[in-house]
Amino acid sequence: MTMDGLSHEMLASVVSDIEAERATHDTLRDYARTWDRAQRVSAMHLIQLYTIPLSQFESHMKSVEASFEDIRACIKVLAEHVPPNEFYKWVDVWSWCMKHSVYAVAFTFYIETGRIISKEMVINVLGLNALPSNQMRLTTEEYLHGLISVVNELPRLSIHVVTLGDYDAPIRIASLVKQVHAAFQILNLKNDLLRKRFDTLKYDVKRVEEVVYDIRLRGLGPTESPSGLAAESTIGWLLIPPSTWKTKHILHKLWV
Repeated sequence: MTMDGLSHEMLASVVSDIEAERATHDTLRDYARTWDRAQRVSAMHLIQLYTIPLSQFESHMKSVEASFEDIRACIKVLAEHVPPNEFYKWVDVWSWCMKHSVYAVAFTFYIETGRIISKEMVINVLGLNALPSNQMRLTTEEYLHGLISVVNELPRLSIHVVTLGDYDAPIRIASLVKQVHAAFQILNLKNDLLRKRFDTLKYDVKRVEEVVYDIRLRGLGPTESPSGLAAESTIGWLLIPPSTWKTKHILHKLWV
């Protein structure tokens, strides 16, 4: 075999590999777009919580539950098309969708329980525990991005609950935001996107503290703040205690 022949075969092999990778990328990108549409529906339902009457809250949360079902289905289909043992090669194709899906699950969990969701529970809710880890998994970085997105949303929630006449929930929200901010300071984050997003938490702390300050200034709210990330929440911002709900946690089956 001549050098020219060898070069031709090598070039043909390289071109074939490139075309195969491009086809895989295009396929995964298409499924990621479907996933993105599903998670945007979840985000839309969560944003609507700021506008719907309290009487419609329970029925509205069923829409959130349905959107999680769609997200799980999209993740499952995409995972089936990821080549075995090539997770880290393709993870950037859908990482954005994963981060926002974590946010949707984590924010819903906070609304219902007043607590921060664990990474393991997010994995269960998104159905990742049933998928091969060498094709689809939740990275710690994606989980942390989702939590930061939740904290970024809490100042808005704190202001909203005050307009509903609830002066207790902002105290709990401020306590949680400050403790999450302190917990992130323990991490040795490098100068990357996660570090930049962590730096935004100090502004969230400032915003929730301003809400609490205004409440204290007017002599409203409790005299003491709750302690601990898992402080018991009465979901006071809904103006209805959980004990009066027809189903205490509408999405309870997702949390177990």
